[in-house]
Amino acid sequence: VLQIKELDQNSKRIRKITRKRESLNDVIFYENIVYRNDSILHIADMPEVQQKEFFQAYVEDLKAKDEAEKLKNEIAAMNSSNGMTDNLSNSQTTNNSGKFYFYNVQLVGLGKQQFKNSYGNRPLRDFWILSQGGGGLSASLDKKTDEDEIDTDSRYDIAYYIDKIPTSKKALDSIKSQRNDAYYNLGLIYKEQFKEYEIAAVDFENFLNNNPKPNLILPTKYHLYKTYANFNTVLSNKYRDEIVNNYSDSRYAQIIMSPKNITSLENSEDSPEKIYKNAYICYEEDDYAYALSTVNDAIEKFKGLEIEAKFELLKAFLLFRTKGETEFREKLNFVIINYPNTEESEHAKSVLEKLKNGKEKVNN
Repeated sequence: VLQIKELDQNSKRIRKITRKRESLNDVIFYENIVYRNDSILHIADMPEVQQKEFFQAYVEDLKAKDEAEKLKNEIAAMNSSNGMTDNLSNSQTTNNSGKFYFYNVQLVGLGKQQFKNSYGNRPLRDFWILSQGGGGLSASLDKKTDEDEIDTDSRYDIAYYIDKIPTSKKALDSIKSQRNDAYYNLGLIYKEQFKEYEIAAVDFENFLNNNPKPNLILPTKYHLYKTYANFNTVLSNKYRDEIVNNYSDSRYAQIIMSPKNITSLENSEDSPEKIYKNAYICYEEDDYAYALSTVNDAIEKFKGLEIEAKFELLKAFLLFRTKGETEFREKLNFVIINYPNTEESEHAKSVLEKLKNGKEKVNN
């Protein structure tokens, strides 16, 4: 007999699949932000006449769908009523007790239910069939009332949607900023986690073309230089030259021009290695506030460099000391997803395993 072994949740393959799934969840999250915010900005940019035409078409489509759903429900109700009638008829036919209808409790119950389904709760009076809930004149009046209620529903009110369109500069800038952050994060995930370099390049380019945050322009160009190197040498060289010529004093330019000599700068006071060492000393001395401030500044300053992962991991442990385990776990997962195949990523995984297994003390 073929024996199927239970999956080892700690195996390298399972952990890799889990990370891929988590990354995919992030991709869906950021793609939804891009789609939603792009749609809002597109509508906000329309002339007012075009906005009204857009929502008029939307409302007409909504009405058609609602009518189709209403008809579907009515048909289902009729089928249910017919089924009740069939059950009643079958029960009468198959009942061989010879007793009168009203002596059969089951048949009486079926009859009452059928009447209620067809006519609702009716008072006992003359012309009861014209009262509320039945056919004929009353049904026509009821139908008109229902239609009046639907027409006044805000879902069918074009002005309702027009009023929802953001118009202030602050609101629009916030939507754009959120979308651009999503572009940048998508570029990182596609590049680092999925190795989908062509898709990553598109997202990085979209980020640069939509009024990007100034502090992320250079890191994004460096990412594009590295990303295009996998499938488009011409564009990779374009960004390399741009970094070297326009940002010659940056560490990115130094890495491109002299990757082997970059280690000679490690002992300078403003080197990322020196800053990391100082931040780590503050962490060990329990000066968490200063260490966290230093780490946050360094993450912004050294975006795109390999040491960025070290700062992010140190930040995770600082959050553990200052915020608690929930934010600690979130940051560890962030390191795993955004810096795969690094020592920091592997260390973050091992720490999460300790937490999962109930280890009380977590050391970095």
